[in-house]
Amino acid sequence: MSRFVRKFFVPTVCYVDGPPFTPINAMTKVENSVANASENVRDQAQRSESEFAVTESVDHTKVTTAPSAETSPPQSDPPQEDHDAAKSINVSKSEQEVKPECLTETAAIPDRIEMTSEVFNQIKHTIGKKPAETGGILGMSGEKIDHFFYDRLPDGATSVTYTPNCDAINAVLKRWTRKDAVYMGAIHSHPKGYNRPSYADEQYARRLLDNNLNFDKAKPYFYIPIVQPSADATGFELFSYIAYYKNDRFSVEPIDLYIDGQKYEPNISVPLENFSRIRLLFPAEIMSQKTVISIGAGGARSYLENLARSGVGNIVLIDGDGVSETNIGTQAVFYSELGRSKVEAIRERVLDINPEANVTCVAQFLTDDMSDDDFLNLVGESCKKSLKVSPQDVLIVGTTDNFFANARANRLALKYGSPFLGVGIYQNGAGGEIAFTYPGITPACYRCCTAGRYRHYANGGHNDATSEGAPIFSTEVVNGMKGFISLMLLLHNTDTRFGAYLKEYATRNFLQMNFDPFSELFPGIPIGQGKYFEQKPDHPTNGYEECPDCHGTGNLEDVKGSIDDTRKIFN
Repeated sequence: MSRFVRKFFVPTVCYVDGPPFTPINAMTKVENSVANASENVRDQAQRSESEFAVTESVDHTKVTTAPSAETSPPQSDPPQEDHDAAKSINVSKSEQEVKPECLTETAAIPDRIEMTSEVFNQIKHTIGKKPAETGGILGMSGEKIDHFFYDRLPDGATSVTYTPNCDAINAVLKRWTRKDAVYMGAIHSHPKGYNRPSYADEQYARRLLDNNLNFDKAKPYFYIPIVQPSADATGFELFSYIAYYKNDRFSVEPIDLYIDGQKYEPNISVPLENFSRIRLLFPAEIMSQKTVISIGAGGARSYLENLARSGVGNIVLIDGDGVSETNIGTQAVFYSELGRSKVEAIRERVLDINPEANVTCVAQFLTDDMSDDDFLNLVGESCKKSLKVSPQDVLIVGTTDNFFANARANRLALKYGSPFLGVGIYQNGAGGEIAFTYPGITPACYRCCTAGRYRHYANGGHNDATSEGAPIFSTEVVNGMKGFISLMLLLHNTDTRFGAYLKEYATRNFLQMNFDPFSELFPGIPIGQGKYFEQKPDHPTNGYEECPDCHGTGNLEDVKGSIDDTRKIFN
């Protein structure tokens, strides 16, 4: 029965192609004029500046060390939860309509934020003492943030949103311009446990950069720190983030913060109480070090969200698709997300489950345009290091309906020595399949398990199957099973319940599931059940031609480092 699965070469993962994500890259004409800002607004801005000029020294209980610069007064700029707020920041017509040249150049992005202790303490005793969703803006007159404006009368604020007072901010920006201070950041607070920018925050920063509203063409970046407030400021924490363009790619990443030359370290604590009921199953100290790279993300959304619930600390999402209306019935997406990048929508959900997770979004398809070096650079430094040092901690998952992307994902896993999981859903959602590998444990690779499919494509075949007529429940059953198998791979050889599972399935690393009692695809598999089929490596000693990927040696560790270019699937 080891070749039973050879008959099935037309799997289809029920993930539909949608329209490409179109980023917001233009703003409507600005309405308000700084020159017309009312006197009472200016008074409010001036009072805010002087009223909160706190001179207390920085809290050095959280500091380590570095360089220094001069200090000057503080003030200004709007928070990121309201996209339309960006429209009210004044800029000339030419600046609005022409994308800044600096966004297409390779510009130096700083590796840290420098801030004066005066500004830090102003933030601490204003935003840091108020309920969540209050904010202000940050400015620089040199290489250090030395201006801060606290928006004490916002246009709107609730426990979950903050809308800045754009008139007051414009008045402050006008004064800053006279002082040669540059608007470089928007800062606001989030509720406890959510210590990173939301999607709306990121898009706010993106719109400002797209329209050159940070007013400094030499600096294609914008700071968007997040404050975790407390009533007495003793529990105040500041989490630093930078939004930037580099080679036309927009990113938001954490960045080190230095206060008058000393490194600030926020108290970061994983909310272990959220995972207390699964701690014995998935120890946090183990799961937080694991990485899952998902090639294709749309239909895998619930799987990825549940990885976050299981404590997986690092998730890389690679998918160039956007959310479309046709996805509503077949994937766990929402109308509010239509037009958004799938990877960004999933990232926001994952962080809403575990704010301490690291989620890297690559809004691109895995095609031949992406070299292996490109792949390594796109997945982020932490993942890149793990692939080189501890590849067993990185699970690569192929969840796309594109045969070549899944085949490439398998070769990437073989090249770096990582475990792999390849997924498919059959026409009309009649059933599903999961093939999984672990170097040194499973003798057969993904290509060995699905050799008939490879032959089909090598001979010019293609796959016409789509998610048409496939119920979402088929996708969700497969998502649940691949979750169990992922835990088996991620926790292999650990002192947990899942630690010994993989050895039981080492030679049966191909699972088929039957969801259709009338289908002829699954003889011997009852409806609603699955079967793990024994697999042997493709090699003449086993009666098959040698596998071009793993060479049929029976030990996938032999392949590590031997694949020069994973794009050469049939060469």
